[in-house]
Amino acid sequence: MNKQTDLRRILAATGFFVYLVTPGFAVDEETATIITFDVPGAGNASGQGTIPFANNLWGAITGEWIDANGVVHGFVRHTNGNIISFDGPGAVSLTQGEGINNSGFIAGNYVDGNNVGHGLLRAPDGTITSFDAPGAGLQPYQWTNALGINSSGVIAGSYQDVNGVWHSFLRSSRGTFTSFDAPGAGSNTIWGQGTYVQWAQDLTEDGTVASWTQNADSIFEGYVRRPDGTFVTLSLPGGGTGWHQGTGTYAINSQGIVVGFYTDANYTNHGFFGRPNGPFTEFDLPIGGTSWAAGTTPTNIAAGGEIAGYYGDVNGVQHGFIRHPDGTYTSFDAPGAGTGWGQGTFVNDQNALGQITGYYVDANGANHGFVRMP
Repeated sequence: MNKQTDLRRILAATGFFVYLVTPGFAVDEETATIITFDVPGAGNASGQGTIPFANNLWGAITGEWIDANGVVHGFVRHTNGNIISFDGPGAVSLTQGEGINNSGFIAGNYVDGNNVGHGLLRAPDGTITSFDAPGAGLQPYQWTNALGINSSGVIAGSYQDVNGVWHSFLRSSRGTFTSFDAPGAGSNTIWGQGTYVQWAQDLTEDGTVASWTQNADSIFEGYVRRPDGTFVTLSLPGGGTGWHQGTGTYAINSQGIVVGFYTDANYTNHGFFGRPNGPFTEFDLPIGGTSWAAGTTPTNIAAGGEIAGYYGDVNGVQHGFIRHPDGTYTSFDAPGAGTGWGQGTFVNDQNALGQITGYYVDANGANHGFVRMP
């Protein structure tokens, strides 16, 4: 599954009153430091390299790296800069570290020799536990995806059933599963409809999950599932109603504020944040583009309200941003980021200390990891 491709296609619909915000804009502060890194052995051709997905409070980072043969491996980068690569048991083509909690446990997934995807839990000592959600299909190209993990060891993820429909789950630290489907989720097996947990940032410490569904018309709708099993669904106005448009919730913070984006009829992303029941504040980076693969894509929200993400400019080049609680913006680019269409800086996560991790695509199309220190 190509996450960034999915990401750029997603979101918009109908629902709540939206406020438009166009506050001040600034380039990166001189006090910020951006450290770039590559996993040893990562390829340097287009589509290869190092892609971080998540970091924890202490600055440890997990993600994936692609070698010169196109094989994907997982990694963890410790706060001292030491990088350890890992693969799932029997993994052949792909292993990913998706989420990391403050104790260093990693949730992820891998693909075995039969092209079946399984979830994994990697302990700090390197021990890997493989698992499949009950009801998950075990045919080629069917998956159990483990994405987020909180400090209690609860894992949130998604799985495909034997018919290819997506459902989501919570796995307790004891290994018990709770499966769920959001209201309105579609069941078309051809288009991969259903309920998703898509990112590590979709799970909170109390077990709340915020993500999106694909309904029967292949339009995306956001949802928040509370620990008691109740749901709130989100659809914002201003977006298109075509295939793979709609509303998607990307992350939720400890105060219960969700952040996400919707896509208009031109497949341009627009950011929003607010409480699950609204109202929502819509925002766009002042110099963001307005064509496909452009616009504003927030990817996380810190406890203090700082929102981080990336935006595409008028030339389709991506840049990192921070939206501060006062409504001002800081834009930044990782050193070495390319300046061609689809290249640039992509932000994936931000911890409570304001350390931001993600990757940049260079002029050759290769990926490299970075961490921005405030």
